[in-house]
Amino acid sequence: MNQASQYLLELAKRNIQAYIANSEAKAAMVTGSTATGQADFYSDVEMFIYYDNLPSIEKLKFARQQNHGSEPILTFDDRSNGFFGEFYYIDGVEFQIGNVTIAFWEKDMATILEKLDVTSPLQKALSGMLDCIPMYGETLIQEWKRQIADYPDALAQAMVAK
Repeated sequence: MNQASQYLLELAKRNIQAYIANSEAKAAMVTGSTATGQADFYSDVEMFIYYDNLPSIEKLKFARQQNHGSEPILTFDDRSNGFFGEFYYIDGVEFQIGNVTIAFWEKDMATILEKLDVTSPLQKALSGMLDCIPMYGETLIQEWKRQIADYPDALAQAMVAK
């Protein structure tokens, strides 16, 4: 792991604490170039926190404030389906935080692994899960990794055909 990745991983470890302190959090991970060890000093930090039910906007705002995060520069609010994401800065580093229900993520996984959707950008998300560094709830994340690594033959054939 290079020096920039180590630095960003340390920031992630510190800042994910505000999210996993929430009793609703079931698992959390860091992904992207920070996890693969290929970050540079311009890289962002991508984190995902998984819940049975999403916490309130107020609780998520509190976590951002605990981290001394800037106001969000971008948000993705699909709470009705189980996803809320926001991008903001901490110590000059852009953090991309995805708050996701377990049901939402497992449905996304099934879109690829069971429904064999080879055109979906979720392929990249599955790859990110394989490369991730679990920060909390490692048993759940390792189970997802196992499911993804067991790449179905039918999906491989569909990928080649596409």
